[in-house]
Amino acid sequence: MAQSIATEALAHHEAAHAVVSYALDLRFKYVTVLPSEDALGHIRHIRHPKWFKPDIDPSSRAKAYAERHIVTALAGQIGESVFLGKRPKLGQQVNSEAVDMASLFCGGSDATLEAHLNYCWCMAKALVDLHWSQIQALAAALLERKTIRYRAAVEIISTAV
Repeated sequence: MAQSIATEALAHHEAAHAVVSYALDLRFKYVTVLPSEDALGHIRHIRHPKWFKPDIDPSSRAKAYAERHIVTALAGQIGESVFLGKRPKLGQQVNSEAVDMASLFCGGSDATLEAHLNYCWCMAKALVDLHWSQIQALAAALLERKTIRYRAAVEIISTAV
């Protein structure tokens, strides 16, 4: 059965989140293209570690952990754009979770926040480009299975050429 372009784009969006998450050593429970109340698809990460309290402890450890989540959040939009043949660009559709998390570490400066988000965007773009074949493999599996748990996703990612 042929998939719509929108469904394939969604699968690449979610696959990009999952593959970049895996590349950055951020475990997740599953990734899905099944809709929920507030999203067409999503990745369910495991809970943040107890030590992660960026609002009261903006340590370098917390910042590095947050940055990996920001890059992962931005990767979805980039993966979708690459699939659609569009030039991905940082702009109005930036993930609000990424902006909120980045703002905790930017000292209230809009210029610093913008620069940090741009850096994270560039990191996400580089990772999507580097792992494009794995993203395509996971997207194809998502179109078939709809939901893939972490271990199965790791197997697909690890065996993709």
